[in-house]
Amino acid sequence: MIHHDCENLSSEAASHLQVPSAGPQGLSPRRRSWRRWLFIAPLAAVLWPPFFNHSEPILAGVPFFYAYLLGCAVFTALLTSRIYLGDKLSDAEPPTEGDDA
Repeated sequence: MIHHDCENLSSEAASHLQVPSAGPQGLSPRRRSWRRWLFIAPLAAVLWPPFFNHSEPILAGVPFFYAYLLGCAVFTALLTSRIYLGDKLSDAEPPTEGDDA
């Protein structure tokens, strides 16, 4: 029988178990959060089905309902990549003096 005793962990091993509070490179989550609010746009676009629940007009032989949802999916994918790259680039920048990091 193997007995795991947390008291026997060295301080070096215990430091690997701690979760940093500020995120990557000491940036606060508040600094990156404004981009993530953009995800509300595609959610709002599909949240009210009576807005797009029509078979007419037909776009490229596809009813509007399906074309609209496909467009929303493509838009959401592009938005997600843009937000991801924006967060990644802002993580690479050092915090300015005015930031509360």
